[in-house]
Amino acid sequence: MTLSAVDVNTGEYVLFNNTNLDYFSELSHAAMSSGSIPGVFPPQWFKQRWFMDGGTVWDVNIDSAIEQCLKKVDSLDKITIDIFLCGTNTM
Repeated sequence: MTLSAVDVNTGEYVLFNNTNLDYFSELSHAAMSSGSIPGVFPPQWFKQRWFMDGGTVWDVNIDSAIEQCLKKVDSLDKITIDIFLCGTNTM
């Protein structure tokens, strides 16, 4: 699993996953940072930085998901990606 957030002060797009996150003690903080939608939820203080929703920079980060999967499998054809979008837009 990968969560993303944006550093409010620098604009840096930051990924949180098993390489830099302790799921037991930090997952909820990373999720709050990732879901901190400007104008709805305030920025979150996490890992000595202020973060807001990663979607403010990159809406759906497929690249990170594929990278994580390729660490487990040896071919792109073994990866299936599901995306769940919420909203009222019509296509």
